[in-house]
Amino acid sequence: MFRGPTAGRPIPAAGSAPPPLLNGVASRATSTPSTTYGSAETSTLTAPIQMCSNPSSFGAILERHKAVIAFFTSQTCAPCKMVEPTFEEIAHAKASPHVAFVKVDMGVGMGGMVGEGLGVRATPTFVLFLDGKKVSGLVKDSNYR
Repeated sequence: MFRGPTAGRPIPAAGSAPPPLLNGVASRATSTPSTTYGSAETSTLTAPIQMCSNPSSFGAILERHKAVIAFFTSQTCAPCKMVEPTFEEIAHAKASPHVAFVKVDMGVGMGGMVGEGLGVRATPTFVLFLDGKKVSGLVKDSNYR
C-alpha cells in the first residue's frame, strides 16, 4: 500500500539507494531459480507451459524443441477450463529441454492466427508436433456436453 510522505520520513532523492526490500526482490529476480525446466542453450523456459500469442513466437518454439504439445484454448471455453488442470499436471511432470508444452489462447493477441494457420476451428484442441511438423491433433467432440 502506498503511503505518501510524512513529516518524519523524507522522500528519497532521485539516484539514492533503493530500500532494502527492493534490493531483496531484485536479487531474487536476477538469481537462478532452484527449479528450472530446460537449459539456457535450448530454452528460456522457467515454467513448464509457454504462452504463445503470435505466429512468430510459435514458430520459434517449434524450432527450439523436438516435440511440442500445443493446447488451443479460449477464455470462454468451458471444456477448456475442465481439461486445463490435467494439461498443466502433465506439463509439470514431463517438461524437458526437448519437449515444450504451449498454451495458445485463440482470443488473445494473434493467437487466432496461430490456430487458423494450423486449421484449428474449435477449442479445446491439442496438436502434437515432432521436429516442427504436425503429427496429430485431438479436437473436442461437437456432441460433448
